[in-house]
Amino acid sequence: GKVFTVFAGPAAAKAMALQSDGKIVAGGNSGNSFVLIRYNTDGSLDEGFGAGGKTVTKVATGEAVASSILLEGNGKILLAGKGKNGISFDSSVVAYSDSGAVDPSFGRSGVMTLSLGADADGIVGIFPHIGETFVTIGSSADDADLDFELARFWR
Repeated sequence: GKVFTVFAGPAAAKAMALQSDGKIVAGGNSGNSFVLIRYNTDGSLDEGFGAGGKTVTKVATGEAVASSILLEGNGKILLAGKGKNGISFDSSVVAYSDSGAVDPSFGRSGVMTLSLGADADGIVGIFPHIGETFVTIGSSADDADLDFELARFWR
């Protein structure tokens, strides 16, 4: 089978994770926002998650690209990627509750950004770490240099 989930504008799925109860959490982007969707085991939208199964979170003034999901042991969900603010991309992470609501206690109103390079930063992977921390991996660009970006965040 297959399922299509429609958004107001163009959208792209970029990452997914399988919960222990068999539900599927998918993340991606639409415009300047990260989108998070949860499907029941039969492929239908989980109506109790977010708004009708979907949560849309503005992370940038320009284009946003989500690339990785982390399901935490406490049921919370982290969605990571990058968002364009001004002329450059910043690494971005959004924290959600197990019900799909943005966690306002994380970062600034649920969104945390990191800008290391002058031109572009972006996360491609997010992983659990010790205690209340997680690590991300990606890249950081500054002029002509492109470097590894490894960062540790605290909840």
